[in-house]
Amino acid sequence: MRTTIQIDDSTYDIVRSIAHQNKFGISKTIQMLLLRGLGAQMSANGSELSTDDLTGFPLFTSKQAVTEEDIRRLEDEA
Repeated sequence: MRTTIQIDDSTYDIVRSIAHQNKFGISKTIQMLLLRGLGAQMSANGSELSTDDLTGFPLFTSKQAVTEEDIRRLEDEA
């Protein structure tokens, strides 16, 4: 859906800065901020996150499985 909003210059500057930092467009950044303000969480790629009811940890989907070897390699890099 397309719409027009009116925001002051200082707000636009903040949104533009956040968009630049996250490598998102202005529209995606405004959407992310609105959803965050409404209580939803977003992942780095802009998709909505859900949380595990038991642990409270964020859940996400991946096109590629993450193996124990991947985790060990990332830990070694840190």
